[in-house]
Amino acid sequence: LAWSEWRSGVDKPGALQRAAASARAVSESMPNSAWSYAPYLVNAMILNETGDGLAAEHWIRRGVAVTGYDLDRDPRAAVQHMVLAQALLLQGRREEARAQVDRGLALAERTKVAARIRQGLATIRAALEAVPLGRVGGGARQAGAPHSARPAD
Repeated sequence: LAWSEWRSGVDKPGALQRAAASARAVSESMPNSAWSYAPYLVNAMILNETGDGLAAEHWIRRGVAVTGYDLDRDPRAAVQHMVLAQALLLQGRREEARAQVDRGLALAERTKVAARIRQGLATIRAALEAVPLGRVGGGARQAGAPHSARPAD
């Protein structure tokens, strides 16, 4: 719901705050569920959209910790590679982003990964090849990414 609210543009800051609250609630109520990572993923995707790659990286890494997926074997991890690569790219950490894309694409080649995830990884790979060396956004928080939406450890 938070992702569709975000994409509709109706209440972007509110959607981000609801996604953060959802992540906390789901992880507390279903700590070992495969669904427990979804709110973390949504938060990371929203933060990537705002250009806040640092916060997105934090959320997706927490989601990875929640799932316990083998990031080189579990097909569900391909989306995590994609979102993390985008967050790293936003921070200008190109080599780390490239490594995540490569891991995601290798995983996609060995397993049945949705075409949209493959396309997303290929798009990030193309962005890595097209953007000259240097910082690529994500330096400052942008509108719609309130500090309160950042995860508290």
